[in-house]
Amino acid sequence: MADLGVIVANSSVPRVPGEIGDAASMPEGTLYEAIAFQDFLREMREGLLPSSLDALLRARDILVACGARCIATSCGMLWPWQARLEADSPVPFVSSALCLLDHLRAQYPGGVGVVSVELGFLPLWRRTFGERIEGVAFHGLGGDHYLYRALTGAVPCDAFSPDIARVEILRAITDFVARSPSMEAIILECTNLSPYRDTIADAVRLPVHDIFSAIDHASSGVA
Repeated sequence: MADLGVIVANSSVPRVPGEIGDAASMPEGTLYEAIAFQDFLREMREGLLPSSLDALLRARDILVACGARCIATSCGMLWPWQARLEADSPVPFVSSALCLLDHLRAQYPGGVGVVSVELGFLPLWRRTFGERIEGVAFHGLGGDHYLYRALTGAVPCDAFSPDIARVEILRAITDFVARSPSMEAIILECTNLSPYRDTIADAVRLPVHDIFSAIDHASSGVA
C-alpha cells in the first residue's frame, strides 16, 4: 500500500487504529484529501449531488498529482460511483471493499455476505447493480448499534469505546453467519469495521475481506 491516497469525508467520526481514516496507524507516506458532502447519508441513499462527485474527482486528481499510486475512499457506500471515479484515473481507484464482490463470488460459489453499519443505500444499489448483487446476503448493524450511534454523533468521539463496539459487532456478525449456513466469505462494506476484521474472522471462521483487501487486489494488477 505504498503511496496510497485516501479520500476522506469531513466528519467527526471516531478514528480507531486499523481504520483507513486513522492517519496515525497507516503506513508512512499515506496521503489524505478531505472533502465535504452537503448531506452525506442522504446522498449515499439517494445519489451523489453533482458538487459531491466533482469534489471526489478533484480530490482524486490532487492525490495523483501528489504522487499517490492507488486511490481509495473511507466510505464503502461510494461503490455505485466506482465506474465514474476510475474511468479516467491514471492509477487504480478503489471506492469500496465491494470492488471485490465479483471476484469473491466466483471464488466462493456458496455465497458471500456483506456487512454494513446500515442498509439505507440498498434500494439505490439494487437500481444501480440489478442482477449483479442478486443473491448476495446483506446485513446492517442497525440504528441501535453502538457503532452506528458513534458514526452518527450520538456517542461523542472522545467517549467512543472500541471494546464496546467489538462486542456488539461480533454478536451481530456471528448471528448473521449462523442464519446463513452456506456463506463462505464476508465483505466488510464499512471501513470503520476494518479494525475488527481479524477478530471477526477468528469468531466466524470465514475469510473476511475489507477495504485493505480491495486495495491489495487492485494494486496487484489482478483483473
